[in-house]
Amino acid sequence: MSSTFLLSLLSAFVRYTTASMKWIKLFFYSVAFFAAMLGVILIFYPTLIVTLFLNTPLTTSGTFFIRFIGTTLFGFGLLNARAATSNIDSMKIACEVNIASLAPALVISIYGAYSYIIVSHQLLFIGEHLVLLGSFVVVYTALRRSTQNTLTL
Repeated sequence: MSSTFLLSLLSAFVRYTTASMKWIKLFFYSVAFFAAMLGVILIFYPTLIVTLFLNTPLTTSGTFFIRFIGTTLFGFGLLNARAATSNIDSMKIACEVNIASLAPALVISIYGAYSYIIVSHQLLFIGEHLVLLGSFVVVYTALRRSTQNTLTL
C-alpha cells in the first residue's frame, strides 16, 4: 500500500465523520489512551520491550533511556487528552506537536528497518508511525478548514 492510498482512506474517513467535533475528540482520546499505556509499559517493563523489538541487550543506562522515552510517551498521552477537551486552536497545536515528533520517528523507523537495527516487527513500527502521522495530518487539515464545530475537508 502506498502512502497516497492510506492518506486517501484517512481523508474519506474524515469526510464521513466530520458532522461534529465528537469524532475528532474521540481520535485524540484514543491516541492519548494508547500513548499513555505504552508509556506506562515502557516505564515499568523496559527490559521486556527491548527484548521483543531490538537486537541488543539492555544495560543500566539503556533501561534509564527506555524509561525516559516512556515518560515522554505518557506526556504525549496527556497532551492529546487535554487537546480533546480544548478548542480548535489548541487541537491544531497538539496536531502540530504530534506531527513534529512523528515525522522524525517515521524516518528513524525506516532507517532502523533498513539497517536491521529493529529486527522484529519492522513493518509494525513503520506502519504505526505512518498511520499516526497520516491521521494527524488529516485531522490537522480538517481543523484548519473548520469553523466553530463544523469540519470540512
